[in-house]
Amino acid sequence: MHRPVILYLDSAQSVSLELYLIDYIVEEYLVMTMFNMTTSLHKMTESLAEFSCYLPIEPDAAAWGLHVLDAGLGVCAASTAYPARGQHPDKYMFTWENGRELAEYQLIYISRGQGVFETRESGPHQVRAGSLLLLFPGVWHRYRPDLEFGWEEQWVGFQGTYAAQLMATFFSVTPPVLQLGYDPEFLRLLGSICDLAYSDLPGHRQMMAAYTTAALACARSLAMRERAEIDHHERKMQQARTFLLERATSTVDLPSLAQELGYSYSRFRAVFKKTTGLSPRQYQLQICINRAKHLLTRSEQSISAIADMLGFGSVYYFSRQFKAKTGVSPTHFRRTSSVAARRINY
Repeated sequence: MHRPVILYLDSAQSVSLELYLIDYIVEEYLVMTMFNMTTSLHKMTESLAEFSCYLPIEPDAAAWGLHVLDAGLGVCAASTAYPARGQHPDKYMFTWENGRELAEYQLIYISRGQGVFETRESGPHQVRAGSLLLLFPGVWHRYRPDLEFGWEEQWVGFQGTYAAQLMATFFSVTPPVLQLGYDPEFLRLLGSICDLAYSDLPGHRQMMAAYTTAALACARSLAMRERAEIDHHERKMQQARTFLLERATSTVDLPSLAQELGYSYSRFRAVFKKTTGLSPRQYQLQICINRAKHLLTRSEQSISAIADMLGFGSVYYFSRQFKAKTGVSPTHFRRTSSVAARRINY
């Protein structure tokens, strides 16, 4: 028979424990949300087998102004070499060490997994499910999935005078990665291009070109919406950071703050953490720790007085939080900082 464990906490510790538990529950919810999103992306493509098609340039197709040269779906499992040998013509193969340049445009959509994409112009970029890689003619590049995760990709390669006009007007070599997220319509357009690759319908090359043009329009629309949403979030998160900075030593009602900014608490916490790298509560705590460092170094106030000034409730709770954040106790920090200051002055 298990005996109950009873904790005796002061008011500050009780509030801290409650907020910690709330943050833990929200963290678990967000992990499940990301899992469900990745699963949705996978379900959209899991019915398709690996496929690639490389088409000759036909005068009738080239006269259209945008003609598709290649398209396909590739799956690279975790711990697998990329790109796989023997699946593509030699001019499309490359090694990570050497990279490659193509004579065409390509759109490569990552529907599952994660990895990295790099060009000379922009350097390396992290790639995740929902990312669209933009390849331009004559631009050196390389990309690969993380060995731990692998990835699933869909692509289309194309050329033409109209293609060059669209890409020069509405897209850029930098940034080479657009975040589109999950969009069924975009996946449908890429799938339709693949479906037509071996078609014997009259005019199927023009139909592939039309779907590619639609995919470009869809990608630009999704990227613009994503950018607008990011700008909106950045403005809101700046307001939140300022609010927490001004009230760092007070207990802030975060759900009420989230509501004022137009978010649910779980959404607010997720966006805030994505922007700052810290949860709102940890961000506020970090501000207090930074102020504590300044007071310990530049003032002669007791550690107890500093803890009280910064709203920690007790010197024991302050010391525990300070050591968790810095790796040393307030007393040790003050002693070593004072010694360093004396050496500099000397």
